[in-house]
Amino acid sequence: MSTAALVIILSVFNGFEKQILAEYNPISPDISITAKHGKRFVPDATILAKLKQKEGVECVIPVIRERAVIEFQNRTALATLLGIPDEGQQIYDFETLMQSGDFYTHYEGKDFIVLGLPIALQIRANLFAIEPIHIYAAKRGKRSLSQLNNVFKKAALRPAGVYDTDTKIREEQAIVSYDFAKKIFSMGETISAWEIKAKQGFSTVKLRDEIQELLGSAYVVKERYELNATLFRMLKIEKFFVFATLAMILLIAAFNVVGSLSMIIIDKKEDIAVLKSMGATQRIVKQIFVAESLMISLFGAIVGIVLGLVVSGLQWKFEFIRMPENYGYMPFPISVKWQDITLIMLVVIVMGFLVAFFTVRSIPKRLRIEHIH
Repeated sequence: MSTAALVIILSVFNGFEKQILAEYNPISPDISITAKHGKRFVPDATILAKLKQKEGVECVIPVIRERAVIEFQNRTALATLLGIPDEGQQIYDFETLMQSGDFYTHYEGKDFIVLGLPIALQIRANLFAIEPIHIYAAKRGKRSLSQLNNVFKKAALRPAGVYDTDTKIREEQAIVSYDFAKKIFSMGETISAWEIKAKQGFSTVKLRDEIQELLGSAYVVKERYELNATLFRMLKIEKFFVFATLAMILLIAAFNVVGSLSMIIIDKKEDIAVLKSMGATQRIVKQIFVAESLMISLFGAIVGIVLGLVVSGLQWKFEFIRMPENYGYMPFPISVKWQDITLIMLVVIVMGFLVAFFTVRSIPKRLRIEHIH
């Protein structure tokens, strides 16, 4: 049962990771390139051309990501403004996350803004209100106290829609057009980052390493997992501690094998004596019982893994176990990884061997048939 529980719980953790990544995909590039020093850099046309010709790169776009104050009817919120060009639709897929309105940042010569749900709730944005949403961005350069009224650049935009993600990743941001962001943040010729979409089936880790080698130390290249490293690291740490806890329970359960093996040794003393009288060494006798212990452990592991896979498969197909109401009664996600199954099998076999190794030391060394009678 411990083995089955290990399979099921690890599959659930894999399911959560897969679900979060699926929610993260529409709002995150495969690879992001930023300057090593500073928040902005001037894009090099030669480097950009090399990036576009790089094997595995489908498209490259410049983006602007800066902090700004958003205000609507005297209610304010601090948000990250993401400015993306029209071709950004090749990388981002906000349309699939829209809760109300539509996704567009430029229409008939006018600029619009798309809000993340937390920002929209904080300022109580109304898509149909006559009053627009005001954007305040800090002007570049030092300002004296006498110039406080001239610290911010101000612009007004109509809201086009509101998007939401189940994972709440990057929701405290608003999407605007690239040209609008460039203007309000006084970017000049600079950008915040290059963002890349990798071709289908191409390893983003491999592509990241190749691009980092191409660009050198002046740039920082990150792939999707690294862009939100804290979240995914937390998931992996939780998964590790759950695995370690269940492995300890598995070890305690393995002591049942100790009792079983000890009883077998006591029951088979006559057979052991016969074997030794026939010339079997202590080592051969120990190997017999170690093999029997491994067979018991292996059988238990196979039964547990099969049971865990069956339960995981039923949950994946029928979704009969769901989360509490505050999580929207969502079914627990399931994703079986064969690396986990292999690791579980290896752990069970190693535990079975260690248990047998220490148990067979209790076999008497000088046991002979004449000692029995």
